[in-house]
Amino acid sequence: GIFCDICNAWCHLSCTSLSILDYNNLANSSDDWFCHNCLMCIFPFNRLDDEVDYANTIFNLSHSQSFTVDYIRNSDQLTILSKRICSNDDIDPDYNFLCHSIKNSPYFMSDEFNSFIANNAINDNNFSVLHLNARSLQCNIDSFLLFLSSIHLSFTVLAISETWANEHNEQFLHIPGYSRHLQSRTDKSGGGVALFIKDHLSVSVRNDLNVFNDDISELMFVDITIALHDKVTVGVIYRPPGGNLSSFNDHYCKLLDKLSSTKSKCFIAGDFNINLLNYETHSETEKILNNVFSHFQYPTIIRPTRFGSTSSSLIDNIFANNINDDYHAGILISDTSDHLPVYYISKTKMYNT
Repeated sequence: GIFCDICNAWCHLSCTSLSILDYNNLANSSDDWFCHNCLMCIFPFNRLDDEVDYANTIFNLSHSQSFTVDYIRNSDQLTILSKRICSNDDIDPDYNFLCHSIKNSPYFMSDEFNSFIANNAINDNNFSVLHLNARSLQCNIDSFLLFLSSIHLSFTVLAISETWANEHNEQFLHIPGYSRHLQSRTDKSGGGVALFIKDHLSVSVRNDLNVFNDDISELMFVDITIALHDKVTVGVIYRPPGGNLSSFNDHYCKLLDKLSSTKSKCFIAGDFNINLLNYETHSETEKILNNVFSHFQYPTIIRPTRFGSTSSSLIDNIFANNINDDYHAGILISDTSDHLPVYYISKTKMYNT
C-alpha cells in the first residue's frame, strides 16, 4: 500500500495508477504522495490530456454538473465505420467498393475553428449546415447570435431543434441574413424545429415530407437551389425523448424512402435522442442505424455531442447521402445550450467564382 500525505489514508497499490517502479521510487524517497480523491479536490483538471478535454470539462461545469474523471474519457467511443460500413453483408458491395470513410469529427473552440477554415480556404461559398439543439431559441437567441458572430463562416443553413416556439414568440425568432421556416407545437410546450436559410437562396418547402407528429418526430424539410439547376434537400428533425423507437424507425424509414426516390443530395440534421454510441448493445439503435445505411445515408458526426455528469452521448447528428463528396464535419464548443453545435461543410463551392 501507499500512504496519502493529505488525508492520512492508505491506498492499495492496485487502486492507484502507479507502476511498481514508481512505487519503489516513492518508497525509497521522502517525496509526498496524494491519493486520487485528494488530487480531485485540489486539482480538478489533473487528469486532462489536451485542450479538447479541457474545453469539454469547462462546458460541463458551466452547466452546473458535478465533475468526475469518467466524464473526460469520451474521445473515441464510436467506431461506426469499421464495424458497420466496411464489413456489413447487408450493404451492396458496390457501395463498399467506393472505400468511403467517415471522418474523425473533431472538437473546435471558435478561434481554432476560424484557423481551420482559413487554412482550408473555406468561405461562405462552401455549402454548409450547422445544427444546434437550442432548448428555447427565444431564451438563447442572444447567446446564439454572439456565438455565430465569433465564427468566421456564415453557414448556408442553420438547423435548430427544440426551438420551444409557439404562436406568441415566433415573431422574435429572427436571424439577420436568413429566411426562416418553422414547425412549432400548437397544443403543448417544448419541441419545435426551424431552418434558417441564407436569404439570397431560392427555397421551396417540402410539404410532402413535413408530416408533423410531436409524439414520434417533429421535422421540417426544404429544397434549396444552391447553383444553377442544382438543388439539395435539407431537413431538421427532433425526436422527443421517451417516444416509441420502433414507431420512429417505421416513420423514418418511410421518410427515407421518399427522399431516396428523388436521387438528390440530402442532409438531415437534428437531435434524434438516439445514442449512437450504444449501437452494438441496443437493438433498436442498431435497427435505426441499419435503416440509415440501407438508404445510403451516413452519420457525419461520430463523437459525443452532449455531456452529463458521468456519461456522454451522441444524439445530435447530420446525416448525408453524398458519399462521393469531400467534406469537413465536426463539433463546436459552445455554452449556448447543453448540446454542442455540429456542422457539415462541403469542399464543393456553390458557385464558380
